[in-house]
Amino acid sequence: MPLSRLGLTSSDEIELVNSSCECIKPSLVRYAATSTAIVDGLKLEFVAEEHTPDTLSQPLHLAIDVTLKLGGDKVRTVTIKLIHTQLVAAGEG
Repeated sequence: MPLSRLGLTSSDEIELVNSSCECIKPSLVRYAATSTAIVDGLKLEFVAEEHTPDTLSQPLHLAIDVTLKLGGDKVRTVTIKLIHTQLVAAGEG
């Protein structure tokens, strides 16, 4: 997700990024948005958990708060809404 979608720019000093849930690991990244533009962004990595077929029979709606601590003691919090479900390969379950 580009930082610009959060109202931030590459000149904003981000000191710390954390998540309200251990299931999402946020990190700051740089990536190629186009063949000529490199942008700063926020990467949200889903941390997989082991589930038995019975433990995740229905999708879970999650609202995760991602907090960015900026220079000057400013804080920006973004709520990310996700659906957590189990993928089943053909022939399973």
